[in-house]
Amino acid sequence: MVGDLILCRYGLLELYLAMKSAGWLKTSSEISSSKLEISGLDKYGQALFRKRVMYQYWVNSIDYLSEKLFFGYGLSTLRLALERWDSELSTRKYVDVYYDPENPDLSVLELGIHLEIFLAIGFGSAIIGIVATYLILGGIR
Repeated sequence: MVGDLILCRYGLLELYLAMKSAGWLKTSSEISSSKLEISGLDKYGQALFRKRVMYQYWVNSIDYLSEKLFFGYGLSTLRLALERWDSELSTRKYVDVYYDPENPDLSVLELGIHLEIFLAIGFGSAIIGIVATYLILGGIR
């Protein structure tokens, strides 16, 4: 249940940042590295993928490095989204990056609210709800 609370909190934080990012500034970034790698196997033996990208950008002559593609990335990213990112980033050296003007170290390559955020919040909330219902109805005596 602690893990579900953490997942829910992380999803809510990602949702907050995704909404806040509408006012972020845009600059150009240079891709340092970009690769699609297998991060493990699911319960059916299917490969799970992760897109690793490192990009460098400058704000007020200060150098920043980041690897966040979008808010919600890494929670349960769909393979189709990863393949799109892989094909787009493997052919480009420079991409636009959006950064928080109050905290330029915080950046993403794509703004917006993505499905992965709602999957994390929904899954975490569902498990918490099931456990709470079980406890309320006297499941533990």
